[in-house]
Amino acid sequence: PINLVLLGPPAGGKGTQAELMSERYGMVHISTGDLLRARAKFLPAMAELMKAGRLVPDDVVSAVLKERLAESDCAMRGVLLDGFPRTRMQAQALEAAGVDVTAVIHLQVADEIVVDRITKRRIDPMSGKIYHVTDNPPPPDAAPRVIQREDDTVEKTRARLAAYHAEADAIAEFYGDRVKVIHVGDGSAGALPIDVRPVVVFDEVRKALEGDTYWGSVLRSEVLAKSFECGTRSTSLLSVAQFFEHSRLRLLRNGCLVDAARRADRVAL
Repeated sequence: PINLVLLGPPAGGKGTQAELMSERYGMVHISTGDLLRARAKFLPAMAELMKAGRLVPDDVVSAVLKERLAESDCAMRGVLLDGFPRTRMQAQALEAAGVDVTAVIHLQVADEIVVDRITKRRIDPMSGKIYHVTDNPPPPDAAPRVIQREDDTVEKTRARLAAYHAEADAIAEFYGDRVKVIHVGDGSAGALPIDVRPVVVFDEVRKALEGDTYWGSVLRSEVLAKSFECGTRSTSLLSVAQFFEHSRLRLLRNGCLVDAARRADRVAL
């Protein structure tokens, strides 16, 4: 089975990408954050650490995850680890446990984007839905009851980011050429824009994992085929068929051709 690690800062979009990846590749999505939050309800010491924005000790995280990995669905379908490993020691422990990591998707997201997403995040305790006070505000009927997590403050968010950055480079070094980096709004060459849609990020994830076998990229303008007849470009029926064969109708419906147009300077025609 394929085993993937999704590495990125808190609120960096890992959860959304994990859902798309597990749907596409059939792996079991394991969020260590969700596992730890569930355990923290019964372990006050762990709850205090998480409220303070500090990392839970490696041995505790490893023990919780080991229990989950022992279940049969993980062995049969492979796993997508979201939020683990967080340290090089955890990566080494994962390898020692016999989990062969196929690839690591590293989402490098600008700190300011993360701070904005976390500090403006609100949760509806009745439905469990997550909102953003400016980008995705709660509906009028839910607005009075939405809450902010105790650790979603600016200070605690920056503390979590500092802890994340201290370990991320070491993890990437450990996995070497298995790491596939996707930049979002961090100012690096070729980075995706700050307001990029999740499906466009997933497009980059698929290209990173599938390489030349992935033919459906909107960003590479695959719907347009090179044609030199009469010195013009024409739409190839084959390219259109392959485009929809790779389930890219979703991108059209979500308006992602707009993102493609904005990045036209990167499209090789």
